[in-house]
Amino acid sequence: MCKKISVIVPCYNTEKYIDRCLMSLLNQSIPLKYLSIICVDDASTDGTLQKLERWQRRYPDTITVISHSKNSRAGGARNTALSYVTTPYVGYLDSDDWVEPNMYEEMYHKAESYGCDIVFCRIQRDSSDAPIFTPPHQSPAASWLLTVDSIGERKKFIVHNTIKYSACDKLIRTEFLTEHQIEFPENLAYEDIYWGSILYLYAEKICIMEDKFYHYYVNPNATVLAVNRSYHKDILQINRLRWQMYADRNAFRDYRRELEYDFLISGYLSALKILALRFTTDTWADYQNLNRHTLTCIPDFTTNPYMNLFTEFQKLQLQMLKNPLSHTEWQDYCSFIKTHPNIQ
Repeated sequence: MCKKISVIVPCYNTEKYIDRCLMSLLNQSIPLKYLSIICVDDASTDGTLQKLERWQRRYPDTITVISHSKNSRAGGARNTALSYVTTPYVGYLDSDDWVEPNMYEEMYHKAESYGCDIVFCRIQRDSSDAPIFTPPHQSPAASWLLTVDSIGERKKFIVHNTIKYSACDKLIRTEFLTEHQIEFPENLAYEDIYWGSILYLYAEKICIMEDKFYHYYVNPNATVLAVNRSYHKDILQINRLRWQMYADRNAFRDYRRELEYDFLISGYLSALKILALRFTTDTWADYQNLNRHTLTCIPDFTTNPYMNLFTEFQKLQLQMLKNPLSHTEWQDYCSFIKTHPNIQ
């Protein structure tokens, strides 16, 4: 029996959702003999591990359960699971989400047909507790092959943020991850931003699929929506680690301006929104730290050749780097963001 795909599922206190998640994998159109499901219980305090172990007993040739004695967040769980992967391809699925029945068969077919490092699909957001799937009669969506074979093409790849940062909307060649030592930061939230940024430095063949294969559950109790949780400030540490990673991998030599542009959007502007939207407590000191670090990294941001790509509101926000807000002005800004959370 030769497994083709491993799907890594980090699990923490998702007893309520793990059955739905695993059923969507066990019902994949690709035969189970080709699928390996690796679940990591990240020191759950509910009944998640017990449920996983029951599933493992039912499907011992398909499901592997690993138990962490100490929580290391999704990044640590995913890193642990990757060391167990022996298949040519690997995917990631969060334990409160689910996937379309044909997701991995279709993505595997594209990966093999084109020799891809990465196959990327679209995500749809769902708030229903019952899994929702695309009607089977619906026509397949478009797809195309992106070849990043020059410095110029990689610059465009970075600037357009073509495949986003999420781990869960991708099927990846396992050797690609191991060859380039692509791992997640552990014990930190927003780990996908760091991990996804590394993909942009090395991926050469990427299949873009417009199919919405992945269902992201809009969980009202989800980590990303909770208020006044200290882990939201992990975005500041992720920014520091990410900038150092670029330096360590010598990425600034050819792509400095592109990486600066991307960092301003997904580092500085994203962190501004998180500090304003996810806290009712005072985050002015964190805003000051964010400003200092960003200016240390990009002191001449106003000369970036991609400035015209920012929206008018983003340009106004970037002025907060040159002209830092006072404590009162920062509080007013936070109030504005809370009442206009979707402004871009």
